[in-house]
Amino acid sequence: PNSSCSMELTQSNPDIVPQEQGLPGVAGTKLQRFLHGFQEGCFQEEVDAFVKQHASDFAVICPDGSYPLVWTTIHNEYKELFDHQLEAILWFQDSDKEDFLSRCAVMSEASEALPEDVALPDIFPEDLQLQGARSVSVAEFRCFMSALTASEDFDRFLQVMFAAAAGTLRATVALPDPRDAGLEMGAADAAGAAQHEIEVMVPEGVGPGMALAVDFLGQRY
Repeated sequence: PNSSCSMELTQSNPDIVPQEQGLPGVAGTKLQRFLHGFQEGCFQEEVDAFVKQHASDFAVICPDGSYPLVWTTIHNEYKELFDHQLEAILWFQDSDKEDFLSRCAVMSEASEALPEDVALPDIFPEDLQLQGARSVSVAEFRCFMSALTASEDFDRFLQVMFAAAAGTLRATVALPDPRDAGLEMGAADAAGAAQHEIEVMVPEGVGPGMALAVDFLGQRY
């Protein structure tokens, strides 16, 4: 991890960092620390800057339902941010990615044929900051894995970038200081719906009165 950036969990924006959405499902278990690490202030700022930097690349018209190849390239760079952050989280947990993924694979295999309310084997290292961690059920582990890998979802990534391009993406907010009892984290309201004027190149063969469908910011017009 960056030596100038300690693992200080200070910011939240589940729109751009979807791993946060899995926290309620694993609260009180050994798995919560791995998702909590995505609330690190430096990482949240890095993702926020990345999304804003590339938002204009997604304000383009797609007349045939396809999308520019650069979107895939940007998504790959987006995923790399999360991969590097997971490695940093594991480093602070005195672990490594290979060991962590191996344990996740064991849990996934064990959960395949089990009902959702069954408790899974406790195979993750102790969390010194969480005494008396409870066991993890099949449903909770599946929720954890879904949240952990959410940044891999291309369609979800597109919705983030379309919202950023349209100006409706929620702002990142500061997490309440745990020492301040009674405070609750609030989410910033999304900006009002934005209006856009677009220019469309009419293809040959399309005349007055004929319908022409185009895709823009994830919507078909």
